[in-house]
Amino acid sequence: LPVVVDEVLVNFDPDRARRAAEAFVELSETNQVLVFTCHPETVALFTDVAPETQVIQIDPTE
Repeated sequence: LPVVVDEVLVNFDPDRARRAAEAFVELSETNQVLVFTCHPETVALFTDVAPETQVIQIDPTE
């Protein structure tokens, strides 16, 4: 089953956010994981933890 989360790390401290991102990356080995965020630091965290992370940006003007 896919896992879909929206702003799941927004209230996490940096250490907990990194551990959660690592857990989502591990989960992505067996499930499709979609993480929605408007925070560039969350995108940076996921791409740091898993450089192969696919990032899709939605144009806010459309």
